[in-house]
Amino acid sequence: MGTSASSPGPGKGVPLIPPGVPPINPFPDSTPNTPTEETTQQNTQQTTQQTNNPSQPFSSELAPARRFAATRTSLGRYAHSGRNKDLAGGLGHYTRSGLKGAQRAAQRMGGAVKAAGALYNVLDNLRANRPGETTAEKSQLAGRPAHEICDYIINTVSPLTGSQDNETARDAIAQAMADLMEQFPQIDLTAVSSEQIDLVIERYVAYEICHRIELDVGKAILTKSPDPTTAIRHLEEMKQYVRQQVAACFRARAEKGQRLTRNEAERVTATVIQDTFRIFEEYIQ
Repeated sequence: MGTSASSPGPGKGVPLIPPGVPPINPFPDSTPNTPTEETTQQNTQQTTQQTNNPSQPFSSELAPARRFAATRTSLGRYAHSGRNKDLAGGLGHYTRSGLKGAQRAAQRMGGAVKAAGALYNVLDNLRANRPGETTAEKSQLAGRPAHEICDYIINTVSPLTGSQDNETARDAIAQAMADLMEQFPQIDLTAVSSEQIDLVIERYVAYEICHRIELDVGKAILTKSPDPTTAIRHLEEMKQYVRQQVAACFRARAEKGQRLTRNEAERVTATVIQDTFRIFEEYIQ
């Protein structure tokens, strides 16, 4: 995407979670366990509290000076060495000191959580020929080129606003859909299977996390790599690492019975995002 290379990352004194980021209700749990009666009651209480007080947790907390210093040092080493331990260390510092932990990191991506739920519903509506929140009947998309159907999906999930988060969401959806079409060249995008929807959501989440990292600290990799070719390779290796961690977290949730559905897409996505950042953070503990 075009903004990542030129962005210097957020500075000090800005909210850790910008005011425009939608809250996650309820906030995801911290361990991939099957919900029990007790946790269900806790989630219900938490949802009620957040409904009565919809302000984003931590939203008034301001970012300290040099919060990404340790991150940039580790990623700078990675830019020279290409070693996985330097990459993992950089992502660990990014989560712990840069974003103030996995929980805040997940809350910062509240917009991505909402978009994941909307993306699931649009694809599921098309598959089931259910109008739902879509603005076009399936018959109107029949026979259209894949790129037009992708544009329809992107514009339905994340209409163009020009904001940075909107740009990353649209780009992440486009990349996720491209991955789906690459894996299934003959696919009918108006009739994707539930497993294929799962793949799109998984890749969308991974690309959103990658965009967030690039925008915040990607310049450390770009400027510290010995040449442009190496910089591009290192960025792609970072994305691959993130994709692997996101995929592993989705699998762990599915094995515990927490699968993506129309009603659960947002909750599972929020939990996976927090799980992924927790993996990053735990590397430096």
